[in-house]
Amino acid sequence: MSAEAMAGRAVIDRYHRAIAVGDYDVVTALHAPEVVVWMSGQSIVSGRFQGRTELFAHMTHHVLGPLDTQAEDYVKAVRVVAEAGDRVAVIFHGGLPNRSGGRYDQYYLQIFRMADGLIQEIVELFDTVMFEQAVAGNRLRIARTQPRTPFGVGDALSGASSRQVMADLADAWLAAVSVGDWPATALLAGTNCTLAVAGTTPLSGVSPFEVERLRAVLEGGVGWSRIACTDHRASVVLMRGADPSYPQNYGVVLEADGDHLGRVSIFWDTAAAEARLYHNEMLPEPTTSIMPSFDLRLAFEG
Repeated sequence: MSAEAMAGRAVIDRYHRAIAVGDYDVVTALHAPEVVVWMSGQSIVSGRFQGRTELFAHMTHHVLGPLDTQAEDYVKAVRVVAEAGDRVAVIFHGGLPNRSGGRYDQYYLQIFRMADGLIQEIVELFDTVMFEQAVAGNRLRIARTQPRTPFGVGDALSGASSRQVMADLADAWLAAVSVGDWPATALLAGTNCTLAVAGTTPLSGVSPFEVERLRAVLEGGVGWSRIACTDHRASVVLMRGADPSYPQNYGVVLEADGDHLGRVSIFWDTAAAEARLYHNEMLPEPTTSIMPSFDLRLAFEG
């Protein structure tokens, strides 16, 4: 691992430790003053945010405000899935009780771009249904329960024999799913490969890899993609759907187990997926963003 990557990992470790104990002065100070943060979905906490003061004022009001921040540590589990150059990518589980009842238990894919010892940019994807229901007070028209095996942070796999092997696996996977070559996609999965999909949609949860389930998650096809971070363990892929009427964005973690894929984890806009795939809208109505829209094609361009 490069010195740059090690320095970035240390900052991100400190960031999550500070969140765990509620030290938001430290959390704020670890961000560059003009940090850019991309938050998934179309809700009141979604879109492109710039500036750490504005970011934390907005998130404190709209996320932490309804939650009982004194009840317990917010951070439940964090796993670094890939780190290379100025990028560190993690899967993060945070949770707190809501002051009015119920719980906010969220899973995030966070990809950090570092420079000068500070966080310069973040792409963050999360379960948007969870936010709408547990924080904003909305509900799905058709209620959902947890999948048989719910999405989780997971344990690290063995990784590939080298970073190049992992990069080649990711390139081949992305090339196959981008053109809908599902037989080629299936060949990249190892014998014990699992597919982990965030949220509580009918497609969510953890199960043995099935290409038809992956195909259903990627409804509408892939119109744009970028590999954001790769090391020997995993590649983190950003994708945007091809159908302009369904502005779905995906964060995909491809993890190697030997020289095949051992786990494919997908974060997506679950509220948009419920509405598109199951005509299951938020009631009385979802919150809406007041920021420039969340568009992965514009992230990490600086």
